[in-house]
Amino acid sequence: EAMINVAKQKNNNIKFIKNNISDFKIDKKFDVVISTFDSINSITNKKELLNTFTNIHRLLNKDGILIFDINTEYGFKIIDGEFTYTKDNSGIFSVWTLEYDKINKLAELFLTVFERIEGSNYTRNDFLLKERIYSIKELKSLLQKSGFKTLSIFDHLTFKPYKKKSFRVDFVAIKKE
Repeated sequence: EAMINVAKQKNNNIKFIKNNISDFKIDKKFDVVISTFDSINSITNKKELLNTFTNIHRLLNKDGILIFDINTEYGFKIIDGEFTYTKDNSGIFSVWTLEYDKINKLAELFLTVFERIEGSNYTRNDFLLKERIYSIKELKSLLQKSGFKTLSIFDHLTFKPYKKKSFRVDFVAIKKE
């Protein structure tokens, strides 16, 4: 909710909608749907992900394009149990702790953000993010079942083909009629 309010302040001529993409309804069609920041991984139930892809298919025009990024199995497999790192960016300090369950392919990210508000005073916000790791094969199958054809899978933020050792990948799929 807070992120939408900030976005509205910066972009007052854009309509922002907060909703669940797996059953989102609107009387409008789109040429492209883009999902970033590994949002697809945050859908931890396979049936809900299929519903999400099916709903996106419904929202797209003929030959509409779906683009999304994911964290890969490889990216999480190299983390054995727990991994912590910190970031310090211009008055914002964050601590990221990731736990990965290789058997169930589930990850939990505990994020603590300290933001400088004045002088040496900071506010603290804690977040818990959960992600499911889907294989490339699973995602291609779910896309096909929901009416998409996978056009390309790239190593993240490149146009190079993904490799087995890619940490993140970008999918491009087209709506089949």
